[in-house]
Amino acid sequence: CLLEYSLSALAAFCKLFEYWNISFKLSRFSGSFSVYTNQCSQKAVEKEGISPYNKIINSKRRIICNMQYQLAIFDMDGTILNTLQDLTNSLNAALAKSGYPQHTAEEVRFFVGNGIRKLIERGVPAGTPVEQIDTVHHDFTAHYQVHCADTTQPYDGIPELLQTLRCAGCKTAVVSNKADYAVQELCKQYFDGMFDFAVGEREQILKKPAPDSVNEVLQKLQIDRRQAVYIGDSDVDIQTAKNAAMDGIFVEWGFRSKEFLLEHGAVLTVSTPNEIAHIILEK
Repeated sequence: CLLEYSLSALAAFCKLFEYWNISFKLSRFSGSFSVYTNQCSQKAVEKEGISPYNKIINSKRRIICNMQYQLAIFDMDGTILNTLQDLTNSLNAALAKSGYPQHTAEEVRFFVGNGIRKLIERGVPAGTPVEQIDTVHHDFTAHYQVHCADTTQPYDGIPELLQTLRCAGCKTAVVSNKADYAVQELCKQYFDGMFDFAVGEREQILKKPAPDSVNEVLQKLQIDRRQAVYIGDSDVDIQTAKNAAMDGIFVEWGFRSKEFLLEHGAVLTVSTPNEIAHIILEK
């Protein structure tokens, strides 16, 4: 009888422990904290430059993160990828095919941000007929589809940032005015499996700074906009965050300077990816 009672008590304790363990795991979705013991978290801790915002406790080296946001939505060009030279090369190839003057990368830096069509319109000579702009646009697309990753590279620290956010339970997404075919290809090539959702410019969908694509991401991932942050590098991104009624973080390593960003309404700018992780993972 004593043995039977002991076994019953043990079974009850196991049930209680199982309930507590499940509840504890579910609590990570509340946004208040997350506990991770998997290899991904361990790997993130050991990555160089990530340790300032990760706290390692006990022998299991668990990471506890008090997340300010549950979703980080990134712009692409100038934010996570340095695409400037490939954009410049494709624009110049298309311009040369029509006999138009070419541009330096520094000039093209200020052409980008509003989608390919606007890039082409800014690149062709003033007064160019619409039909010829269409031709240059077509030639650019044909060239860029083949050469969009010739020289493009992630900015230093971006892959580590994405890994750290995801290991902490923060969802990640991309909303870009770059053509959707290029967004999908570049995400797969440089960040395979690191984004929950990614969208670029598509027909019938308003481009940034309209909030349509941001709203699509929020709906797709079922995240309240108050629990999400938009991260970009331009005045278009600043306005996108405002139009989406979201907080914004704006990077100083992209296609616009810190001074430019502040002049156009940026409240929070960062100079390293580590700062983004610190903001998101610790209030």
